[in-house]
Amino acid sequence: MRTIEIDDDVYLHIAQNTHEIGEPASKILRRLLGLSRAMPAPLQGIVGAGHELAAAISDPKFLMQTAAVDRFLYFLGVAFIQKRTDFEKVLMIQ
Repeated sequence: MRTIEIDDDVYLHIAQNTHEIGEPASKILRRLLGLSRAMPAPLQGIVGAGHELAAAISDPKFLMQTAAVDRFLYFLGVAFIQKRTDFEKVLMIQ
């Protein structure tokens, strides 16, 4: 995620177009600019690759997460549910 500086009038316009409390600025700008929530390019080659966890990356719940930490935790949760017996190996990573 990047940080940008914007003028006060632009900030006010974004704030006035908020549809829900706590709505991220990126979501507002995507709506105003008519941009879709496309999957990040590094993930596009993985989805549909046949791995049992690949579906988690294209899951709307995963794509809804805006912070990298939230996406990581979501993916770990899916991995835990699908690979419960092997998940202990993840806990050993340092």
